[in-house]
Amino acid sequence: MKQLRWYFRFSLLVRILIGLILGAVCGLVFGPAMAWVSPFGEIFIRLLKMIVMPVIFFCLLFGIGLAYARNSEDEQIRQSGETVFRFFNGGAEIM
Repeated sequence: MKQLRWYFRFSLLVRILIGLILGAVCGLVFGPAMAWVSPFGEIFIRLLKMIVMPVIFFCLLFGIGLAYARNSEDEQIRQSGETVFRFFNGGAEIM
């Protein structure tokens, strides 16, 4: 872990940019020889897609819960909950 200490001193943004630049350079320099890395990228993108919908759903649910805690307008809260549920199901069906 001491060998990577210099790397962790940078902010997350800088580390992401370093990885992006290194990936682009490797792709341009080595071209088709780097095709073995492709499955890892596909798995990463699919995992990101898998986690996005539940995170959005629970963020919206949390926001509705806060609105319910502040107001006692049950009908409006119910309609908001139904709308969020419909959007979540529609987005899940698209993916």
